[in-house]
Amino acid sequence: MKNIIISAAIVSTMLVSCSNEENAAFQTSKEKNELGVLVGINTRSSINGTAFPAKSEIGVFIAGTGYTSVVSKFVCPDNTANPWTPNNKIFLNNNTADVYGFYPSGITPDLANKTVSVKVLGSQNGLPTPGATPDQDDLMYAVSTGKVSNAVGNDNATLIFKHALAKLSFSVTKGTYNGTGNITGIELTSASSKLLAGDAGVMKLVDGSISGLSKATSLKLVAAQLLSASPSVLPTGLVAPVANLDQTPDIKIIVTVDNKPMSIALPVTTIKAWEAGKIYTYTITVNGTELSINNTVTVTDWLSGGADTSAVIN
Repeated sequence: MKNIIISAAIVSTMLVSCSNEENAAFQTSKEKNELGVLVGINTRSSINGTAFPAKSEIGVFIAGTGYTSVVSKFVCPDNTANPWTPNNKIFLNNNTADVYGFYPSGITPDLANKTVSVKVLGSQNGLPTPGATPDQDDLMYAVSTGKVSNAVGNDNATLIFKHALAKLSFSVTKGTYNGTGNITGIELTSASSKLLAGDAGVMKLVDGSISGLSKATSLKLVAAQLLSASPSVLPTGLVAPVANLDQTPDIKIIVTVDNKPMSIALPVTTIKAWEAGKIYTYTITVNGTELSINNTVTVTDWLSGGADTSAVIN
């Protein structure tokens, strides 16, 4: 597994790009008793594969006796000459404290309850233009791995960000289908409202759990592409974790090809839940006028989730 380590403290003399992998670090000076932050992603980011892109912002705040909770935004530089920089410096006292982080920095925090307000879109652009920001935020959270204070050697907080959502990818391949093969959308439906979406979610920064979302019967991905035997880009969506997919299994995958919706049941034999931080890839074959799914669904890093490739549309 690859880690990205980007430093906003005096931890290395090495200067590298935000998007470099494997222990990349930035050097910056800081004042006496100023909090330093080490920023990492423990699994791959949907933003840019393995790293925060230039000008990304993370929100950081401190919680402990004698500390004023205020959010500082650390900004990723746009070139190798600049370090991650905070817009508000955080100073330490003799008391130990915990440090919390969240991404993106623009979401609204509740510092007292250590939560942030989040939303999960029920309709997403599954194939954003290369270089464009996906419309669904890759929600991430972090808690310092140890407590900080102004004691020597205890003034840097290590924040390892984790993903709060699961990622679904769909590899739709052309089998014996003879039409043009224009894919215009992929939809998940659930008559029992197993899916979750909405703009009233609350994410705990301690563990990334999300509450307050509404039950949903549909999740749509805009996915304009042409059917091929080996698609190079896969339609992808970020979804709220769902447990017990195999209980009352009624989720269907609907792929619209040449303006014709074709559906197949979501396989739940191997993958019984969508877990945060995992990618689930469903391989779907279009044959004639129906779909088929292979018997395994692959699960890869972020963290490895499993495989299920059992669907075919005939």
